[in-house]
Amino acid sequence: MKIYDAHQDIAANIQLVTNKNFFKENKINACYIKSEYNCINQVDYPRLVKGNVQLVFATIFAQTKKQALGQFNIYKKILSESKNIILILSATDLTHLQNDQIGFLFNMEGAAPLEDIRDLDIFYEMGLRSIGIAWRGENRYIKDGKLSKEGLRLLNKVEKKEMILDVAHMSESLFWNMVDNYNKPFIVSHTAYRTVYDDDRNLSDEQIKEVHKRNSLIGIAGVNKLIGGETIDDIVKNIDHVIKKSSINTVCLGSDFDGMVNPKLSLIKDFEDVTCFPNLIDKLNLNFKKEDVEKIAYKNLHDFILKILKK
Repeated sequence: MKIYDAHQDIAANIQLVTNKNFFKENKINACYIKSEYNCINQVDYPRLVKGNVQLVFATIFAQTKKQALGQFNIYKKILSESKNIILILSATDLTHLQNDQIGFLFNMEGAAPLEDIRDLDIFYEMGLRSIGIAWRGENRYIKDGKLSKEGLRLLNKVEKKEMILDVAHMSESLFWNMVDNYNKPFIVSHTAYRTVYDDDRNLSDEQIKEVHKRNSLIGIAGVNKLIGGETIDDIVKNIDHVIKKSSINTVCLGSDFDGMVNPKLSLIKDFEDVTCFPNLIDKLNLNFKKEDVEKIAYKNLHDFILKILKK
């Protein structure tokens, strides 16, 4: 079964942690530069193919504009070296994606690299189609735990440009402030559920219901600190919880592969890298109907993208 993944930190991993050859199959702990981060290497082209991954939200995780531009250049190089990796800029691009191709949809994890709201236009022209305003902490767009005037202007611009708004990595109060000022569906790209595991960036049941009410989407992460355990069964438990609190149409996958470089994080057993998606599908098949597993694996995210991006 094919997989759509709403969050992978491929470029940041290459830039800050591994400097890997993306077109070579790497070992999980293979690194080629010295780094302050833990060496975790979960994604490359051969392993994406083995994991049946057809679409990735290819994330830019950066604190400065210069760092972000460097990550865009990494993705540009990857795209230039393979005709089988396709940049997704529109709904039409997604519908035309072939079975032997992998789509990259560029997402920016937090708006810190935008030195000015006009920078959104620059990054949009470079292919950015999804953005989160905050990544933990604050920036010029988030002040005292709420959207600043600049933040409100940026949010309005994201909506008008028909980009995907990602509200991952937000406290609950900032989540409500964000969605109360936004009129379209949005995504929480990589998270889990607070009633399963109490973490500030996990969602409460009230948030889950709001996501469902807004025809929006929640991506379940493969991060032990968020899902409250060390096994695939813990991922399934979180998926089951959101379905029970909302519907089968509200959940997708957002692994956070290549982003688990914090030494405090450990890998999920049998879900250590992108080749392990079939293991998750096998577990889901034991718990859900085939058509529901397809929705979790790719259909919900596919339909969501078609709703938001320009044709």
